[in-house]
Amino acid sequence: MVVVGARRRKKRSEDEVQESDLQKLVNLKDEYRAIKDDFLKEDSDYSAKILDISSSLQVMCEQNPDLMLAYFQLNREDDYEVIQPLYSGVICELISSKKITDREERKLVIAAALTHDIGMHTLKDIISNRDVPLTPDQLADLKLHPLRATKYLRSSGVKDETWIKSVQQHHERLDGSGYPHGLTDQDISLGAKIIAIADIFIAMTKPHANREGAIAKQALTELFSSRGEKVDNELTQMFIRDMGLFPPGSVVKLINGDIALVTHRGKTATQPIVQSIIGPRGAPFEKPIPRNTSHNAFTIKDLEADEDYRKIAFDLAVTLWKNDKIHFSSS
Repeated sequence: MVVVGARRRKKRSEDEVQESDLQKLVNLKDEYRAIKDDFLKEDSDYSAKILDISSSLQVMCEQNPDLMLAYFQLNREDDYEVIQPLYSGVICELISSKKITDREERKLVIAAALTHDIGMHTLKDIISNRDVPLTPDQLADLKLHPLRATKYLRSSGVKDETWIKSVQQHHERLDGSGYPHGLTDQDISLGAKIIAIADIFIAMTKPHANREGAIAKQALTELFSSRGEKVDNELTQMFIRDMGLFPPGSVVKLINGDIALVTHRGKTATQPIVQSIIGPRGAPFEKPIPRNTSHNAFTIKDLEADEDYRKIAFDLAVTLWKNDKIHFSSS
């Protein structure tokens, strides 16, 4: 009886930790929303607040990166201008942690990801509501937004060049086709190259304005085809290997007919850790069932649109995204 009670207390404690992880993530999102436009205010201490959020995001990426990726990929309720920079920050930390050993430098790249589009505020209504292509004047104005952003950052007290250059150059491309200065490979900062990958991936996968989001696999394929020409080859391959073709938050159909949520990245790009939520006959399972996608009976057959399953994912988030990954025996 004592053992059973101890087990129950342990289970309750684990759930409380998980719920805290999710709540901390929601709180971080709300904190960012509250200060996202403070760069327009004088004496707002904007840069210090952004660095605080960057530090929190960095820690959370270390503790539960798959939850972070899934949450921002599945979130449709919050404004794109809130989710996009935070999701960018998560992806940038995951990429830069494999390339940049200095923790403080990585934090500056996150800060740049959180602020890289602040120069877009004058075009926000036009871009979010447009049904027709931008006019030449609007397009020219759009291409100035990295310069406006760096001006706002300097006015807010940002002096670090890693942060500034990462924001100013995040739309530059290796072949010189980017903007605002048409820089080429060697002249583009590492932080800017990292943000470019995150920015392109999110723009393709997240529904925005009148555009449907692409499936992650399609976006990753397009990124892969652009490596070495538009985006950095090494960084892009690192990103694709780390995310896998079915990133956390993806909904997949298994060969046995199950509908499953990808909860964690796996050892290979094509074999993530999934948990089945709907059976082959369309009936929901009482609780999620882990499936080994390296097993012939549970290989991934196809990706599914996630719209019908997002509520299930959020309702079960505490159960699905545990700090410790599910491990399957090799037998």
